[in-house]
Amino acid sequence: MFPCLKINLRNIQENGRKIVDFCRKRRIETVGVTKGVGADLNIVKAMLEGGIEVLGDSRIQNIIKLNLFHVILPEDSFLLATYNLSILLYSFCSKQLMK
Repeated sequence: MFPCLKINLRNIQENGRKIVDFCRKRRIETVGVTKGVGADLNIVKAMLEGGIEVLGDSRIQNIIKLNLFHVILPEDSFLLATYNLSILLYSFCSKQLMK
């Protein structure tokens, strides 16, 4: 009765692996952008399992979400580079909600 979007996580993982392999051979670094999927944890996990090592997102709420769920990434990732900012914002938002 209503529209339904089915996401094949195995395809996301396999496509990620193919893209990463293709780019590595050409010395191109890949970035998995999580903005379009709202940083959905299942999709992010499939991206990481497919070999994506760096995640990018322009929405701070998505970065906070990934930090809260302890998504583990390499030290040079975009997510960890913004870790201090997101913790600061999370702390600020929590205090605002408690008022």
